[in-house]
Amino acid sequence: MISENLRKAVRPTSMLLTTVWLGELSTFAVYYLVVWMMSRHDGPAPAGDSVLPILFGALAAACVFGGIGFRFFAFSQGLARKLLSREQAGPALPGIDGLTEDERQLACLARGVFPMYVMALGMINSCAVFGMVLAMVLRDAGLFVPFVVAAMVGCALSFPRLESYLEETRVSMRHSSRRQE
Repeated sequence: MISENLRKAVRPTSMLLTTVWLGELSTFAVYYLVVWMMSRHDGPAPAGDSVLPILFGALAAACVFGGIGFRFFAFSQGLARKLLSREQAGPALPGIDGLTEDERQLACLARGVFPMYVMALGMINSCAVFGMVLAMVLRDAGLFVPFVVAAMVGCALSFPRLESYLEETRVSMRHSSRRQE
């Protein structure tokens, strides 16, 4: 288990990751509302083009799988080792007073994965955006459903588990330091 001091130091980052995740999840409802409102618009529906759904589906699938892969890469031990070997925790970071050197590095790592996590969620979100655009262009709200379901599954798979990631990294750090001795 990570120490209570480290848990307190990374709590703001953990809460921020969860808040971003919840915000990302809530955007899907807004997208659906937009699609539903646009599909109710009277007017001639454009001619069905079979290339557009295939193209948008392929792009959306690439974004979801890329986002999920990027999320798992961002929280991987290989990347953690690379980031930890490059960064040293400086005393300028707030909330790390009273932490050991290893804990300082883990606190810096927690802050370091945040931008990559946001990028992964953005890639997953783009799947729903592709579905929204396709549904609006073809004026068929039903086309949005598989895109938003895929994005929601990707979002669910990307729930932030910062404390377990830091614990796994702490254990990995100890094993690698024992091997070097």
